[in-house]
Amino acid sequence: LCSRGGRRSGESHALVDWHEPHLLFMALMILLLSVTDAFLTLTLMTHGATEANPVLAYVLGSYPELFALVKLTLTGFSILVLVALARARVFRIIRVSAVMQSCLALYVALICYEWWMLDSVL
Repeated sequence: LCSRGGRRSGESHALVDWHEPHLLFMALMILLLSVTDAFLTLTLMTHGATEANPVLAYVLGSYPELFALVKLTLTGFSILVLVALARARVFRIIRVSAVMQSCLALYVALICYEWWMLDSVL
């Protein structure tokens, strides 16, 4: 495997314009899980559930036709920022790529929870 970093020896954590392939996989999985979350949220709302995200709850209440567009735009923009900063560190401790992995794991847990809720409703 080729590991790319900064041009100088001390720039191992510098931001670069080349990203590891696993970041593409994580980004696509998060986007697909976001679409699944939107579908399950709308399905659960037909059975009496409410949207927990206050921004998306407002969009659903005021502009329901824009819900999917706003949700995917917010998720997509966030993923772009996370991928661009994947080599950076949060508080000089945690790599942003680890934050992205955590987001993916949380999305999987959310989908499992929504699936369980849907199964208990039906």
